[in-house]
Amino acid sequence: MQIKAADQVDSQAIEKVNTLFTLSPTAQQALEAALAQCMTNKGQAWPGSSTRIPYDVRSQLDPSPLSLAQAQAEGYSSHNYSQTQSLPLLTEEAMLIYMGDPSQGSISVEGVPGSIASNGCLAESYTRVFGSAESGVFFESGIMNLTLPYVNAVIHDSRSQELDQAWSACMKEEEGIEIASPALATIDTS
Repeated sequence: MQIKAADQVDSQAIEKVNTLFTLSPTAQQALEAALAQCMTNKGQAWPGSSTRIPYDVRSQLDPSPLSLAQAQAEGYSSHNYSQTQSLPLLTEEAMLIYMGDPSQGSISVEGVPGSIASNGCLAESYTRVFGSAESGVFFESGIMNLTLPYVNAVIHDSRSQELDQAWSACMKEEEGIEIASPALATIDTS
């Protein structure tokens, strides 16, 4: 079976994929509670991550829409904004407790790049919410790989390449910047 880009956007299909790969509010609360309890049990505070961004299959494609705040975070500037420095949410010690020590054992799932330490609060919270740390790794990380064949089909579609070329020409003409695609703009924003 050959995968190719669709001729038009199917909003209902995109919404179904997004729903499938988004934690329910109840599951998100359970994950936060498990993390908080584990961190507290190990002598650290968990600041919470209530600003979790839901999965959006469109975010896997370029160009992806940016809000003003996202654009500024990527290095684009506005004429009137004040620069603020955000402090890390976790200390180095707290981050080690959250992530765990991979030298003490790690958990990986076939087909999902990377792994997590088996003794960290992240692994413990996955076990409590998903039934196993492996299931949590698959859900949180593996879902990014499930859409890759479709994303790659879109990226390699001639219409996407033409759009990248038009964007690149516009950037060169309007800003004097030579960048091949919006994806590369997030890497070199100088």
